[in-house]
Amino acid sequence: MNDFIKVIKVFETDMEGYLAITSLLPEDAILWVRNIESQGKMIVAVKDHIDLQYIADQINRLHNSFKH
Repeated sequence: MNDFIKVIKVFETDMEGYLAITSLLPEDAILWVRNIESQGKMIVAVKDHIDLQYIADQINRLHNSFKH
């Protein structure tokens, strides 16, 4: 039986974050991408084996290093 509702892993970011995600992950790790133009956001769904927190930490650390 299929689940009626399923919890999935997603990133919420902007276009720059999306480009960083796609550069760090293998192409087959991304399941789908949605662009919410009205809010300037990108939602990126990834496969279950991807550690979202680790990827987010690495991208944020790199981003913050350029700000200083």
